[in-house]
Amino acid sequence: MRAITIILTVCDTLPAITHLDIGKILIHNNNSVKNVLEYCSNGTVTFDTLVFPSYVNIPCPTSALSCNVDDWADRADDAIRPFVPDIDEFVYKIYILPKESCVFAGFGAVGPCDSERKCRIWINGHYAKYSIAFVHELGHNLGLGHASYGGNEYGDYSDVMGYCCIERCFNAANSNMLNITASQQTIRLPITSVHKFTLLSNEYVMIHDYSIKWFVQYRQSREFDNVPITFSNSINLYSSSYRFGTSTTLHAMLRIPGDEVLQDRFVVKLVQTNSNSAKIEISPP
Repeated sequence: MRAITIILTVCDTLPAITHLDIGKILIHNNNSVKNVLEYCSNGTVTFDTLVFPSYVNIPCPTSALSCNVDDWADRADDAIRPFVPDIDEFVYKIYILPKESCVFAGFGAVGPCDSERKCRIWINGHYAKYSIAFVHELGHNLGLGHASYGGNEYGDYSDVMGYCCIERCFNAANSNMLNITASQQTIRLPITSVHKFTLLSNEYVMIHDYSIKWFVQYRQSREFDNVPITFSNSINLYSSSYRFGTSTTLHAMLRIPGDEVLQDRFVVKLVQTNSNSAKIEISPP
């Protein structure tokens, strides 16, 4: 993912961040966007960016809070085109907005993106210090939707596509969709016998139906993947569906041996855990 990054001011507002600091957030810090993306994708997704070296001011709109981000991006592109003639060749474009501009933390076009379909993301200046805010929006560019739990569209804190701004990676459903990881085994429904597995940290089994994919993962925290304790050290059951991009849902977390979750066509039971593995059973209902 090679991007161009532009820091905007609107109606002479102050810039949200300096060029030096955004360079650290995106590339140079230990927990930069570059390092987090490469770590969380097992090296399959790389990231680099050209940071345009001047602030670009957008003239006053009808309302300073109108937040017409596409118009602002078009104006910014036009302003720097004399200095970056190939700006339209960048597949990914990142715009850092003033802190006073928009109510969202970030906003990103849903990909996948390529030379024919370019993608933009916008980051509210209040969140420009969080590398994970950029990773979330770039996740949209890669085709991901939001990660939900408990009826909350962003409620799955085990995945970067949930709420900002805890540093974390992708759950099993999203990493499988991005071809970052593969399931230990795939089970086709209907299930007619008991299947037993030992899952190491963050390994998973996929249960495949014609209409939906289910993922049973032993989720644990690791470097750049600081999953809150409520969502880690457990067997997590996820599903994926196409809604806003490919959105995922966390259905249940099994923590204590004997815990189980019943779905219409299968049962997942936690049998045993230790520090880095869990034994599970997947059986007919």
